[in-house]
Amino acid sequence: MPGAIESIESLLFPLRRMVGELQGYLRARDTALQELQLSFQHEHAAATTLTLRTTVPQRDAVRLLSLLRELMERTTLAAPVIEIVLSANRFVPLGDTQLDLFDDRKRRDLTWSNLLDKLRARLGEQAVRRLGLRDDHRPEQAWCVLNEELEQALPAHYPERPLWLIDPKPITQLPTLLGKPERIEAGWWSGMDIRRDYFVAQTPEGSRWWVYRDATTAQWYLHGLWA
Repeated sequence: MPGAIESIESLLFPLRRMVGELQGYLRARDTALQELQLSFQHEHAAATTLTLRTTVPQRDAVRLLSLLRELMERTTLAAPVIEIVLSANRFVPLGDTQLDLFDDRKRRDLTWSNLLDKLRARLGEQAVRRLGLRDDHRPEQAWCVLNEELEQALPAHYPERPLWLIDPKPITQLPTLLGKPERIEAGWWSGMDIRRDYFVAQTPEGSRWWVYRDATTAQWYLHGLWA
């Protein structure tokens, strides 16, 4: 820097140019990144280092600068900044950038990932967590909260599941059952064994329920709902 800089707003001006040049570098090589380090060097103090991680590969300068600004606004500088170092140690493929004219699912996915990135940058890495799978057939035991990003692939032909599970609620009037039942029998090793036949059901109003019949008592229960 020509001189020491103390304010975040003043640091954004040279950083905007650096991120713009990084975007050109990434586009020229048809690649992207998911992790970026920003280091502020001080004359008489240890460097202040920020790490930006994104949910999906990124190379858009405006988006990266916006996320870096969120990180910077919750960072206290140890001393005035005399040098900025921007580094990316690993590049990843950008992925499919072509969007179908009549299918906006990918566009919604991008909107969702952008929101997650902004929340992480504003609130911190540990403030945003995600749900993952647990190796258990019982629906109420088959999920967990992950503290880090882990890719978990579902097995092929995995049965359809509702995201909204509720405490099993007895039902007396059974909606229309769709398809074949799925038997789930597990938990004997923990003393909480279950034997259930699950169905997808549809109500007269058009709602879809996830219901099961307890194979021991023959009682029907509502266990999940689709939006």
